[in-house]
Amino acid sequence: MARDKDDLAGTTGVVFFSQPGYPESVLDSLKDRALAAIGEATACVAGGTIVRDPDEAERTVRLLKRHRLDALVAVVLSWSEPPNALQVIGAFPGLPVLLWSIQGFTIPGQRISTAGLIGGAALKPVLGDRDPPVPFEWGLPEDERVRTTLERFLKVAHTLARLRRSRLGLVGYASMGSYGGTLDPGLAYRRLGVQVEHIETLSVVDRWRSHRTPCSLPAELPPLALGSGVGDEHLQAIAGFYHALSFVAQQRRCDALTIKCHRELPGEVGMTACAPLSLLAGGLTVSCEGDLPVLLTQLILHYLAGLPVGFVDIYEINEDRAIIGTCGFIPAALAAGDNLELELWGEGYARGVVVSNSFRPGRVTLARLQPTADGDFVLHGTSGTCLGLREKWGELGCPDFPGGEVDLDGSGREFGLGLYGPHYAVAPGDFADELQLAAHLLRFRVDWVHGGTARREVGGTMRAGRR
Repeated sequence: MARDKDDLAGTTGVVFFSQPGYPESVLDSLKDRALAAIGEATACVAGGTIVRDPDEAERTVRLLKRHRLDALVAVVLSWSEPPNALQVIGAFPGLPVLLWSIQGFTIPGQRISTAGLIGGAALKPVLGDRDPPVPFEWGLPEDERVRTTLERFLKVAHTLARLRRSRLGLVGYASMGSYGGTLDPGLAYRRLGVQVEHIETLSVVDRWRSHRTPCSLPAELPPLALGSGVGDEHLQAIAGFYHALSFVAQQRRCDALTIKCHRELPGEVGMTACAPLSLLAGGLTVSCEGDLPVLLTQLILHYLAGLPVGFVDIYEINEDRAIIGTCGFIPAALAAGDNLELELWGEGYARGVVVSNSFRPGRVTLARLQPTADGDFVLHGTSGTCLGLREKWGELGCPDFPGGEVDLDGSGREFGLGLYGPHYAVAPGDFADELQLAAHLLRFRVDWVHGGTARREVGGTMRAGRR
């Protein structure tokens, strides 16, 4: 399975800014409430001191540099001179920073303001050119909007930090001449810190063939329902290939793995990777067809969701509906039913076993992070509600494949016009806001379809419009 990592959530640095002369008791109360709100959004917090002058700023920097920070939350409690904040924030180049100003509060008979919003507004334009961009929020620690912003920002910051320690594994090469499924490893490393490990298909096949003695699947995996013609020899092949892929992923220290299945495996080896990958998907982010951009998107969504993430082909788009499916792969977390249903595919070049469950009804996110011709990335996608399969569906000349009908949040026309390839990552739940924030922090172009419009962000400015 995927390699273990210590401190997956990382550490969030917290620093407060104020000015001499404000009542200590009020500031301490606001600080404690803010720390409680941040603590609910992340597991590990460092710092938490109030900075009022350059000496305190210097001590705070030394304190925070003892930790491996994934993010910094800069809380402006009251009016505060910007140089003190810049001294602290400037000591952490490249670190995601959230600027949060405390607003006023009411006591019996009076509204009190600490001038935190004024202090934040004075600091905000100075941070305008910082990379990554600095999101800005204001309000009290108990405000729902503030808590949502904290949770979303820290989840995204931790995701980006994990990406910088992640490795994608490509077994084989991009499938069937799919140019859009390729990814320059140098670009992935420069922009995201992600490494790409190229793995020979034969190394997996040889590992599988060298352990052809009877083996079994781990007991914690989802139960299997065997269709007509699926026998013990197929289960042995599935178990053996599951263990071979798991071994190679761990040996190469891969956090995500994609394999080119067609046509080597079914045509020359006599099996498909569908069932082994579907079983691996509970503990490792996986896909087939060698599509690295979609695997990268899957891994990002997995880090955001904390759940198994799959990928799909976009088979049809009709008005506000889309039919999604794959040629035999589906993680159990996305599959309808309690068992993974196996079907035999035994004609022509396609010989092996596929999984045939339909997609589970519920909210889903469809997304693809695609390399662009100018050497960067664009994020395209939409959210929607999967309805399962309301009628029997399949691809011409094929056994029953995993499929589902998705009621799109936005215009199907807009989504279709923006497609960057046949494959899209699919995650259970709605992560549109988190994905767009991640792209914003990375300064990627965003082409997100929501509410009938394509929502675009270029150079940090979000706007909505039709094509």
